Amino acid sequence: MHLLRLFLPIGSFGFALFGALLVLVGSNEHELQAALKLDLSGMGLLNAALISGIGIGVLAGGPVVDRVARRFLFCAAAAVTGSALILVGPNSSFEAVACLLFLAGLGAGLYETVLNAVAVERYQERSVRILSVLHAGATVGAMLTPLGVSWLLTWADWSLAFRIVGVAHLVLALLAAGLPLARPEGRRESRQVRKTPLAFLFVAAFAYIGVEASITAFAVPYAEGALGLSADRGRSAISAFWLGLLLGRLVFALRIGSDDARPAATAGAAAGLLLAAGIALGSGPLEVLLGIVGFALGGVFPLLVALGGRRSHATGAGVAVVAGLGSAGGFVVPWLTGVVGDAAGISTGLGTLAVWCALLAAAAWLAEASWRTSP
Repeated sequence: MHLLRLFLPIGSFGFALFGALLVLVGSNEHELQAALKLDLSGMGLLNAALISGIGIGVLAGGPVVDRVARRFLFCAAAAVTGSALILVGPNSSFEAVACLLFLAGLGAGLYETVLNAVAVERYQERSVRILSVLHAGATVGAMLTPLGVSWLLTWADWSLAFRIVGVAHLVLALLAAGLPLARPEGRRESRQVRKTPLAFLFVAAFAYIGVEASITAFAVPYAEGALGLSADRGRSAISAFWLGLLLGRLVFALRIGSDDARPAATAGAAAGLLLAAGIALGSGPLEVLLGIVGFALGGVFPLLVALGGRRSHATGAGVAVVAGLGSAGGFVVPWLTGVVGDAAGISTGLGTLAVWCALLAAAAWLAEASWRTSP
């Protein structure tokens, strides 16, 4: 049982590395653009390679975690992620970096699914709160990484950050080698999957992940191109956004676990209004704007994942539908944001994220309405 107590700290460390991985491309935006000679849409595709790997990893992991040894799966996935990141070098081509990021995302999606599934199964009614704590680890990693990258770039090549996160993933694999991750005795009562509300949860997750990925990917070019700020200010804004997510998740974790999707609808509407107003006005510190938007969205993703896992007949399958299919938003939305940014300016491109926030709000509201009207 004493090993079970290590699940939260090791799981939080795993999510912290997951968060660091999510912002590596955005934090090195300026350097990657110069090294690989990319425009905004190209950078969107690079970030999309990582997110699509995560999505496929979650989708593949969904049915797998309900059937195979989870500890082996977790350790192998973390090792794949670490090895891929270590291979990213300063002379790598765009194709090589994209492939390595895809592999890193694939491993990260697998180990994230293991952690999500174990949390939902072991903590049941408290799973929303526990997932909020675990996912808070991701926000810590994502918040600190841009600051660390700014420091590293003062004396080292941009690829060093990728290698550091890669080595940390190998350490994670070693730490988890003795962690009990098997399905607990006493399987949950089988439930029929209600496909309509689960589909709405997927749409909400699609929009959320797309907004999160796009803000992370384009905060630096928005700061430089639209506001005339430095790249370091753009990285600080990324950290502020993830700090906001962290605080939002910690506040959300203080609440009793919820089986209600309506808080996600409220959060999406609020974030969309804030983002639209902030970009339209173009005044005030960027860090403050993105920090408030992050705070509004803080509890959304843990809630969506918990609802998907708890309201499905198999935990991994429910998580896969919401988090895995939803990860497609991290491919589509940044790419579309980059296309609009190249055509009409980065302010317009980033402003389109308010529409995705509105879609998030509508989908979450429809998911809850479907559950309440189902027999």
